[in-house]
Amino acid sequence: MWRKLRVYFIGVGLGLILTWALVLRNRNTRDLLAWTPNERIMAPLRADGGFDKPQNYVCLLECYNLSSLDMETLLETGKVNLSESKPRETPKLYRVEADLENDRIMWAMFSLGEADTALVDLGLAGTEKACDCDP
Repeated sequence: MWRKLRVYFIGVGLGLILTWALVLRNRNTRDLLAWTPNERIMAPLRADGGFDKPQNYVCLLECYNLSSLDMETLLETGKVNLSESKPRETPKLYRVEADLENDRIMWAMFSLGEADTALVDLGLAGTEKACDCDP
């Protein structure tokens, strides 16, 4: 009995190593997960010039003490919060959240239309807007 289990687990282990070596090694994980809902939503946002910024974009960044590097972090590591998104509206609204340094969570609301993508609002979780950034 133990011999059969040992031979079975050795075979499974060798199969896993072969799978990793032939399929997964030196691959970009984003390409492997391109079919997931998060990646399908984030792909148009990550494209060069992928979205339009509102007129009050700089004011919003200064209001929350954020930088353009924080926005890049959001686009690279952000996860779509589907519970606070509105995918059934026209245009679709998606809330993207990312962890920043100092235990801050940045969020941004994006509008995805058929022809264009735009940033609607952004902020920090748990922080109220302290300044008036009207568009």
